[in-house]
Amino acid sequence: MRLFKRRPPTSTKSAEVSRLAELAASHSWQPLGDQPFDSGLTDFIFRLNFSLYDERQPLSTEATISTRVSTFRDVYGRELEGRRIVVANHSTNIGIIKLYDFKGVAVCAVELGTISPILLMQPRVLPPAVRHLPTVASGNPEFDAKFTMVLAPTVGPQMITTDVQQRIMVHDDWAFVGDDRWLACVSRGPFESADDVSRRLDEVMGIVHAFPRSVVPEQVDHSVDDLAARIDRISTVEDALAFLQQLSPEDRQRLAQSNTPLAPFADVTTPEQAMARLESLDVQQRMQLMAMFQRVEDH
Repeated sequence: MRLFKRRPPTSTKSAEVSRLAELAASHSWQPLGDQPFDSGLTDFIFRLNFSLYDERQPLSTEATISTRVSTFRDVYGRELEGRRIVVANHSTNIGIIKLYDFKGVAVCAVELGTISPILLMQPRVLPPAVRHLPTVASGNPEFDAKFTMVLAPTVGPQMITTDVQQRIMVHDDWAFVGDDRWLACVSRGPFESADDVSRRLDEVMGIVHAFPRSVVPEQVDHSVDDLAARIDRISTVEDALAFLQQLSPEDRQRLAQSNTPLAPFADVTTPEQAMARLESLDVQQRMQLMAMFQRVEDH
């Protein structure tokens, strides 16, 4: 007979972030609760939680899923320079089954106003957060020795300019993940003070501003939010075909200028045209398109 009942895993209580509440109040930041992002970005942050602590994510089974408690804390959002931003601490259990080891990361996410040019960028020495996406080299040996990166299909490595690279290399233990219109910086260890949050926000905004304007617009045009939301709801090839057939001329122009895997299909109106366009794509573009649907299936 068991004398003691095993208690379910719970995330350890995080220490209060020093003076964060005062910083938030002084800038009219709003608390956002414990689910600040959609499932796509949340899943990437969960995966990076393992990688940043040099751990490989275990295979997904019912046994392991039940122990993988994942929690956001100290979550605040605001608009800065016309862009929505979110800062948060995140923790999850990265221990092996039946061994609970909760570790935290700091998250600073910025709205770009277009599909993020970076899908994943992380220190090369750490286990990959996602294994099925093709990586590309920047062409800078110093940068490539420190980081691996996965880019949006319509973005070439030349768009990760020397200025962007230099700003990122200031911290060779940071990771970046893009999902839809958001780019998030994720680093090992939680924010501990308001100064930590302010410095991180300044540096991440500097990286965002360093991208070429052809990749990340200087101003966020919120009129494209509806188009991005409709793309995010696409889960099957049939959904994608229906989406393409219903686009207005203005939407087609916005889609063509975006970094989404569907951008090459902006002028497609029939299934036959879609098939012909698919066959014209290069290998990387096809893989990025398939990854778009695979990501939905994984959720």
